[in-house]
Amino acid sequence: MPHSEKRLAWAAGMATVLLTACQTLTPPPPPEGSVLPGNLTKIEPDRDYFLDHGYVRDALAYGNQGFQEILAHNDELARQSFVQSTELLAAGLVEHKKFAESRAQIQRSFADIFKAGLMALGTVAAYKAGSSATTTQQRQAVDSAFSSFLDASNNLGAFIQDQIRRGELESSAVRSIDKNKWRAVVVADHRIARSIVRVRNQSTGGSCTGFFIAPHVIMTAAHCFNLGQTLAAYRQIPADGEAFMTGEDEFIEIERQYQDKGFVYGDMSTTPYDIAFLVTKKPSQSYLPISTRPLARGDRLMALGYSGDLNKGHFLRIDYGCKVTSLRKADQFVGDCATYKGNSGGPVLTIDKEIAVVGVFSAGFFRRDRSNDDSIYAPARRGAAIFHSVMNDPESSGRVTFNPFD
Repeated sequence: MPHSEKRLAWAAGMATVLLTACQTLTPPPPPEGSVLPGNLTKIEPDRDYFLDHGYVRDALAYGNQGFQEILAHNDELARQSFVQSTELLAAGLVEHKKFAESRAQIQRSFADIFKAGLMALGTVAAYKAGSSATTTQQRQAVDSAFSSFLDASNNLGAFIQDQIRRGELESSAVRSIDKNKWRAVVVADHRIARSIVRVRNQSTGGSCTGFFIAPHVIMTAAHCFNLGQTLAAYRQIPADGEAFMTGEDEFIEIERQYQDKGFVYGDMSTTPYDIAFLVTKKPSQSYLPISTRPLARGDRLMALGYSGDLNKGHFLRIDYGCKVTSLRKADQFVGDCATYKGNSGGPVLTIDKEIAVVGVFSAGFFRRDRSNDDSIYAPARRGAAIFHSVMNDPESSGRVTFNPFD
């Protein structure tokens, strides 16, 4: 290879490396989230606003505001912010679908006209060519050319229709918004929201919730998996409206698994030990603090998780303002937070004196409201015992650098 070509190849290789590095090192949003209501530019919603998922950005701003109000202990403002976020998302989705369907119809009409015009031009050209042909060989050549033209035209038409179908699916393959009196959709990239992940058991197809408590450590429920099963974690990307609405999540690779040995699946007496930790390959800059203080009956809570009864578990949900209803042995407690399948492993946080995790959702009768106080939580403080095993495991060396239970 000539020297000049080697230099060009080296430059191209370095450009690829630098581009990859830039993509890998894309900074996460700030702790308060990528956008707040005060940062929004007031515009008149139009067709492009909905088709480009502008309504998701507006919902994101109010979702981030909701968490800011929680940290400031402004209960009513927090509730209003989450309600506004959900309303913006739901109303935007309705208009999005209308415009997506209208666009698809226009594209189909254009494709039909284009194909008909192309066929007409081809037919006229073939007729003229056939009229001027004077020999059998020339006529056969014209027939062959016209046949090839028809094949190319049909292939082009099929390609256009395929692109229309793809565009229609990409534009309208969005989740519906199930409203619920107690639980709001979480559209936020605030540090609290970014700490929560969906944990998928790829060996069984099951899905739970988990949450970061340290850069490389996810806390979840032990009943969500058996040691050795294949797990993966996923985090939503609300700053990318299309990804958020179509379910394209950030993949988080899991390297190590740990469970409390005191937990026995199916034995309700061991639910206080329904705690597990997952060590991830890449760090998260967002994680939740742990509170080890004793709870009291009446302490107010907020629960977050991927409730399977709403939107098929696609969206993270928050129930803010539920409370501790009873205390049990081994620090286990019961609350009236609205939870459902998919919430397992999700965090419940105290909100009165501090905003910190006090429990992991373990079991319940899956109520959609607060009419029953039967959500059972494993106490987060019980995780301290097995976290030492995580820190002392050579396989996790360098990834777990501090103990969040200290």
